[in-house]
Amino acid sequence: MTLPMTPEAVGLIRAATDAALGPIPAYGSDEWSALPPQDPRRAAAFAIAAEAWRDYFSDERIAERLEAEIGARRRGWLRDMVDVYRAAQESILDTSADVGEAADWREVANELDAARRTRARRAQLNDSAPRAGDFPGRAPSSRVTTATPSPDPY
Repeated sequence: MTLPMTPEAVGLIRAATDAALGPIPAYGSDEWSALPPQDPRRAAAFAIAAEAWRDYFSDERIAERLEAEIGARRRGWLRDMVDVYRAAQESILDTSADVGEAADWREVANELDAARRTRARRAQLNDSAPRAGDFPGRAPSSRVTTATPSPDPY
């Protein structure tokens, strides 16, 4: 929706059309430049251009263009995210198929589970070992050693 024209612009355009001198050329065009300075169509073309400028830079038009640009970028971002998620899903399905086709997948899974259980047990033993100061007047037992976790091979 365009803004309503100012009364001044309407008066200039009406004067040009009432004079029945022909169509109003676009402001700045060769036809407009060829008009004599007193021709009412010259002022009408100027008024139309000024009104278009005023409408284009009105707060309402700026907000509409900004909303359209943000919406377009948002739609583009969503399309990109759908593509990313599709690619990730395909990758996961491919990996899952590869693992399912591996002959020794159960053995690998058991090894991974055993390593996980070993790490959990080491952490449990470290948490339960006596610390310096647990028994005032006595040093920690030489039988207790703090287990150091091995690097995770996976």
